[in-house]
Parts: sequence; structure tokens; C-alpha cells
Amino acid sequence: MFNIRNVDMSNDILLKDSLDLKKIYNKSLIEKHCIRLTTLTPVSIGSHEEPLSPIVDYVCDKGKIHFINQELFIKELIHKELIEEYELFISSISSQQENKHELFQKFLINNEITISSISNISRDFVVRGNLTEISKHINSSGRFYISGATIKGAIKQALFAYKYSDTNFVNAINKSHRGKKELYKDSSCFIKKPEEFFNAKKSKFLYNNSSFWGVEDTNFVNIDRTTIIQLDRKRLMPKLEEKDLTDLSVLQEAIKERTNLKVNLYFRTSKLDNITKDKITTYVTKQVFELPYFFKAINNFTKEFIKYQLSFVNSDELDEYKEQLENYLKIVEQFLQDNNRALLCIGFGKSMLQNSIALSVKNNWERLRIESPTTTFVEASTLQSIGWCLLEKENITPFNVSEYMGTLTKEYLLSDLSNKRKGDETVLQVQSLFLKPKKIIASSIQYGKDSFIEVTGIDQKKYKEGDWIKVKLSDKTKKEPQIFKQAKLIKKL
Repeated sequence: MFNIRNVDMSNDILLKDSLDLKKIYNKSLIEKHCIRLTTLTPVSIGSHEEPLSPIVDYVCDKGKIHFINQELFIKELIHKELIEEYELFISSISSQQENKHELFQKFLINNEITISSISNISRDFVVRGNLTEISKHINSSGRFYISGATIKGAIKQALFAYKYSDTNFVNAINKSHRGKKELYKDSSCFIKKPEEFFNAKKSKFLYNNSSFWGVEDTNFVNIDRTTIIQLDRKRLMPKLEEKDLTDLSVLQEAIKERTNLKVNLYFRTSKLDNITKDKITTYVTKQVFELPYFFKAINNFTKEFIKYQLSFVNSDELDEYKEQLENYLKIVEQFLQDNNRALLCIGFGKSMLQNSIALSVKNNWERLRIESPTTTFVEASTLQSIGWCLLEKENITPFNVSEYMGTLTKEYLLSDLSNKRKGDETVLQVQSLFLKPKKIIASSIQYGKDSFIEVTGIDQKKYKEGDWIKVKLSDKTKKEPQIFKQAKLIKKL
């Protein structure tokens, strides 16, 4: 005979009636949903293992990173009687020394140690700048996967933020504090109890929002579906206090983009669980344990997450990053129509805003003493963020992101500008570029005929022929027929 604790906003947290677990919990019932997870960008989930050192664990040569087999390496050192010399070499290298990998390569060459003699695993890698430690991706005996805990943590944040948009949830918290000081949704006092509940911070909470559902680890991926990526830290919005902030690059092991994995999302549906759910209806309803509800919560969170990031991007260096987020925003708005699939960002790379509480109360940073994020990490080669995944029911047709983005591009059709006025916004297509003076000539249609408009306010390095751009129209010519000859750039589409 056991006492089951009741999670409630009231002070009395113990169930009055004892429950006979042998009678009620006679069979563990699990409702499983097989989810297809597709990586849309490289995904890097941190491991607790030591990072790989550029003077111990790997050597870069001819566009490949070769992982050193330590057993073979030590045999070479012993055979050539280089143990003491290697130890002296290691001790002479500073952890902050930028050319340490070059010195390591020289050590190997000078002592006639070939890469093939000490390495049997390699990966393609485009080297940019000095090589540093490589943070390892979570793995099991060298086999990569995405942990269920990582996915569940991200979903839990989404559920938490989604609850904050529920008026009934807000009212329930205030009702539980009747007679006490009134709470406000954007106050730290309001957040405290539900935060403890959602994150199970107090030992008295035997059951919480996450007790009835879980996520299993994904299947393993082959080594050829993994890669090494370089991430650069970028300022989202320049600040005076960050004028001396130096650039930072990090290397990460990651699962490649467009990799398909499978993961099981499960709900516990035993009689005992159902009874307990009834006792915590302040937080949990039966609807919560349906897949569309999860997908809707994730999509809503992702939508706000993206919109919030976009509101901080104020750097010309991040045009590709901004464009990526704008495209994902269109995708997630499409998903919200039926919630059969969801867009989720996990692991390293989402960086800028990881706190769901902060996102929920984003209009009151000062009260919560949360500093506005000012930097993010983007992939060095693409200037885009990483960690983006697509979650789908396995029994539905896979969502083709490339094809969908193609349909978005097709929406940019030239409209006839004849009836438009000065200051109107429209879409044009880049026709040609001129360096002196700096300008772009864009295609348009006026009075049913092809015409060309000069577009100003453009950094030509970021544009090419065929790009679609949003512009604001300038004055029409005075002579008949009155047409537009100039426009000012708003943004690249």
C-alpha cells in the first residue's frame, strides 16, 4: 500500500485516499508514436567526452580531418623512440597558441610519421583559419544518435511556453493565490510555481507535466552521415560594450543535414496514470496527450522563437541567417494549419534564446533581469544557424522542404506596376549589376510590357542575377506614359 502525492496548486499535496498499486497498476500501458526526424541543417548534440585536440587527436591534410588511432600512434612513438620528445613537444605548446596544429604536423613530418600509419578514419572538412579543439557529438561506441532527453527537453520548453498563452492556465495560477498578493503573468513570482512543476525541481512533485510522456533515443546513423562543422560567433546587433568582442570560431562534430532518423514518442496510459492525470488538471488535460497538441505547441514555440530572433538581427553580415529564419517562418506557418508535423531547433546552435520562460515573458526583460541576447553562432560556410529538425508522423507523406521552398520562390511573380503609386512596395527581379556607379537593374512590367528599374541602396556583393528583391517605388516620370524608373531596396527575398 502506497500514498501517491497529488500535484496541485493548493498546499495540500497528498491524496487523501491510498491506492492499491497491485490492483490498479496491473499492466504498464504505453501508447507509442513512431516519429520521422529529418535534419534540415547539421545537428550537434554535445557529449560529456573531452574535446578532440589538434595536437593529440586529429591531423588535417588535403581537405580531410584524420582521426588519430591512439594505439597506433603510441606504437609509432615507441618504435621510433619518440615518447620523451613528444612529451616535450606537448608541454611546450600553449593552449592559446594559434599555430599549434601546424607545429604538430611538422612534428609528424620531421619524424617521418605518416598519416596512414596512425589513422584509419577521416572526414571531409573545409579548413578556415586556425584549427581548434573539436567538441564531440553524443555517441555510443562511435555510433552517433540524437538522445531522447535532448528532444524531450526542447518539447518541454515548447509546452511550457504554450501554456503561458492559455488564459485558463493564467487564471488558475491567480485563483490558487486568492487572498494573497496578485500575481502578474510577466513577473518572476508568477513564473516560480509552474516553472518548478514543469521542470520537476521540488522533490515533493512525484508526478509532473513530463511524467506521462517521453522520447526514446533515435536510431544510430552511419559514420558517413556525420561531419565536422565550423561555427563563427556573430553579433546580432552591435553594442558599444561589445566593440572589443573578438571573433570566435568553434569546431563541432555533427550529424549531416538531410539525414533521416526514427524516434519513438510515447504516452503512458495505464489506469494509475489516468487517475493521477485527473488530479493535476490544473496543468494537464487529456488533449495534452495527443500528438497534434504536441506538434501545435512545438510549432507555436518555434514561430515565436524565430520571430524573436529576427527582431534582434541588425547586422549586414547576417543576411543569409535572416533569410534562413524567414524561410523557416513560412514553413512553420504552413505546419500550423494541420499540425501533422513540426519544426524544432535542438542542440548547439540555437544559442541566442534557449530559455522558454524568457520567451514567454519577452516584453519584460528588466523585471526578470534577463539580458537581451546579442550574439549567435552560424555555420562558417553558409552563415546559417544549425540544429533545425523536422518531426513528422511516420505514416504521412514526407515533407519535401526543397520542393516547398521552390513553390515559395514561384510566388514571386512580376506584377504590372502601371496602377501603383510612389511609396508602394513591390517585388522585382535582379537583371544586371553595375559597379560604377553602384546600382542594380531589375526587371518589371509596366503597361503590359517588360521594363527595367534602377534599384539603389544595395551591397552588390550579396546579390546575383535572378535574385528576387522587395523594393519601395520612387517617383514616376512626368512624360507620358508615366512609368517608374527608380526604386529603393527593402530586402532580398
